[in-house]
Amino acid sequence: YQQWKEYVESGDQNSSSFPGHINNSELFEDLESFRLKERLVESEEYVLVPEDVWNKLVSWYGLEHDQPPIERKVVELPSTQKVEVYPVELYLCQHNDLDSPVTAQFSRVDTIDAVLQEARRQFEVPPEDETRLWVKNSDGSCERLRNVHMTVLDACLSTGQVVIMETRNKDGTWPSSRPHVM
Repeated sequence: YQQWKEYVESGDQNSSSFPGHINNSELFEDLESFRLKERLVESEEYVLVPEDVWNKLVSWYGLEHDQPPIERKVVELPSTQKVEVYPVELYLCQHNDLDSPVTAQFSRVDTIDAVLQEARRQFEVPPEDETRLWVKNSDGSCERLRNVHMTVLDACLSTGQVVIMETRNKDGTWPSSRPHVM
């Protein structure tokens, strides 16, 4: 960011400070998960820009190969709006395969239905199959997420929690209704 700022402020299009492609690699823990490093400092390590500004910057300078844009939502808080830099990261897994979770990020204002739809997409569940979600608590117990209209925040979901998607059996029963399944 600083290099770009110096380039623009200099007004010299032929300057050696030309920033080149947008490269956010310093913001990521690694270049596989593209998970943001903890405790990044706004205006020092990154700058928030509206989507249309981002698109202009990418059209002018390009984006480093294989790096996704870092998109974040603006969330309504009491009396203010705030960019949610660190979304809630959940581990999604299927009831019949608790050992193969996938990670997914959600805004605190996303609904439980959005979590359910993402789990269905990740696990390629056919539209006709009925599903429901459970959250695994820190004590190992599971609690059903019944209200799909509730937000991630209102459901008290937090980064690192496991959310289990259960799919109804063909005979109409739920796997969790059998003893010792979870």
